[in-house]
Amino acid sequence: MVMESARDLDVQADPQWFIGRLRQLMTSCGAGTETRLAGRKKNQPSGKEQLPHATINRNLSPSIQSLPTADFVQRFVERCTEYADQHGRELAAADRDVEGWLELLAAVDEEIKETARLSAVDLVMRWSELAGLDTWRKTSEASLIPPLGIPFAVQDRLTALRLWMVEVEWPRPFTKVASAMNNFRRALSDLLNFFTSTSTFSPKVDNFYELWDHSLVLEYGPERRRAEREYLQNIDLFMDLWFELTAAGNHACDAVRDELDGAFRLGASPLSTIHGPDGLGRCQITRWVYSGETRRRANPYPGIDALREALTGPSGGARTAGGHDRLMDEPDSG
Repeated sequence: MVMESARDLDVQADPQWFIGRLRQLMTSCGAGTETRLAGRKKNQPSGKEQLPHATINRNLSPSIQSLPTADFVQRFVERCTEYADQHGRELAAADRDVEGWLELLAAVDEEIKETARLSAVDLVMRWSELAGLDTWRKTSEASLIPPLGIPFAVQDRLTALRLWMVEVEWPRPFTKVASAMNNFRRALSDLLNFFTSTSTFSPKVDNFYELWDHSLVLEYGPERRRAEREYLQNIDLFMDLWFELTAAGNHACDAVRDELDGAFRLGASPLSTIHGPDGLGRCQITRWVYSGETRRRANPYPGIDALREALTGPSGGARTAGGHDRLMDEPDSG
């Protein structure tokens, strides 16, 4: 076998491609059986470290989906060369060139990383499209300004996004992106699950689901007052879930810029919501991002149970998002 230099090869982004070439080297040097490449027999002294057959078999197994280490490749090539010389086998100079093999290993590794990066970028663009990042503020306006709810088309799109995110597998090297996307998926699932269980067809707006006020069908009395309190809590929780999802989206965009593409959405503003009106009848545009401490957690989104507890706990219903302990609400003048 004559091995071209790494510069001359059209390397493939496939660990098994490289392992296949090492197997070809094993064949070329005349080795390949357990007794041949395992080193000297047990009753013979070992003058230097040998490459155990079990190690070779493990590192070159077809089931292994990662590249061998540089240390393994170097020792393997040296052992094959030694075996060929011991048994009078001709071995091409390129096959003996340890640095050439390491150069090829590095080239394959770079190709794998770049292919994984491009694959991840494609997934990010699909996520951006399904999430509607470019129209996020407009979508929030339709949901968070009374009547509170979600348009049919938006719920269908977000439901499709959730299903897609459950099925998608993010490339392994980009752990920060994978973690941030999983955080976003959890926030999205909680929002959709909660809203599905607390909404109904809107009698006021066409093609729109709105939060259901069960108190409207009850007579005045304790039961109606309980239903009114529950509806107000649902309003707060629905808004908190939107704020959390917005922060999770900004967190995911930050992760993409850190690991995949530093220019991702740099020309666009961070995700924000339009919500209100407040006591003076004014609506507010707010960018929701995780606070510094929260951003460093593996799972910044705490889950719906924690949000619900914050609303119904001893604090008297102080909103988790507005409390500034987890999220920062940055006023947006745009």
